[in-house]
Amino acid sequence: MKQSKRKRDAKVTVETPAEVEVETAAPLAVVAASAPDDNATNSIATYKFAASCTVRDCVPLKTALGDLLGVEGDTVLDVSAIDRIDAAAMQLLYVFVRERKTRGGKVTWVGESPSFTEAVTLLGLASHLDVPKNAGGAV
Repeated sequence: MKQSKRKRDAKVTVETPAEVEVETAAPLAVVAASAPDDNATNSIATYKFAASCTVRDCVPLKTALGDLLGVEGDTVLDVSAIDRIDAAAMQLLYVFVRERKTRGGKVTWVGESPSFTEAVTLLGLASHLDVPKNAGGAV
């Protein structure tokens, strides 16, 4: 009878909090928030993503998107800086857009990012996120 081989001496490395490098910058930053004109009550908030939007960045991303939910008026999301984005960040964006729709807010996507385009396409979220074909590249 043939016995299966076991891996011996498997090394497990555990990082202590002192060894872990933590990025303090939120992956979503306010670029501008202004009223379109003096008579309008609707304001436009523009936000720009950082280069990395992964599961590691989801806590500050969730906080930033939660703050955006309270903004009256339209929201513009600039994806041009995104180099990496994963399914966890895409889930947060899906929930954010869904909540903005229920609250009557509008989300507009600007900028081009091949990583964002690929994630939207692979996950089939273009219609759910209301991403136009020209935003984020060719969706």
